Amino acid sequence: MAVIAAVSLGRGVAVVPESVIGHVNLPNVLYRPIHGCAASSWLSLIYRRFEKAPAVSRYIERIKREYPKEGA
Repeated sequence: MAVIAAVSLGRGVAVVPESVIGHVNLPNVLYRPIHGCAASSWLSLIYRRFEKAPAVSRYIERIKREYPKEGA
């Protein structure tokens, strides 16, 4: 969000995921597709080893089931 705010203030440009479009609307910001670019990214989940909050623990377990370690 901070990088989009900087763009809104005229402080630069940014490359953002397509999922941002329609969810973050600030003045002076236009979203344009980059054609011919098949961008990809990695996403990591970092959490405390001994998490005690039940909702967080359930979320961690769900992510582990749905996205097993790749390349490990």
